[in-house]
Amino acid sequence: MPLHEIARGILAESGRPLTAYALLAKLEERLGRHVSPPTVYRALGQLSAMGAIARIESRGAFLSVDPATSRPTRVFLLCDACGVATQIDDPLIEQRLAHLALARDFALARGVVELEGLCAGCDPSKPGLFPS
Repeated sequence: MPLHEIARGILAESGRPLTAYALLAKLEERLGRHVSPPTVYRALGQLSAMGAIARIESRGAFLSVDPATSRPTRVFLLCDACGVATQIDDPLIEQRLAHLALARDFALARGVVELEGLCAGCDPSKPGLFPS
């Protein structure tokens, strides 16, 4: 199996964004051999070109996403406590952002919106909603 597919599997299994170096450590553990940083970055580049990962800019990390549902604008909810990242697929948000850009004569090529806070499992004001 190609290294980028193994990396994609690790990112999908994690359920959380991973930095390139965290991914490198997991790849070395899975493969039982040394993996160099440039190799990991090449794999991430391939996955990005395929639309199979998204970069969480504020955390310098990568998250597995479904290329079939890829959108030009991605919205993520990021939990500050447990690190879970949830992608919101809402065409209305995308349309509104595109409209705002167009109204300002801005050609939107790509957009990432990251909202930080606490997921239901980590927010003490929401007990029992999603037990850990």
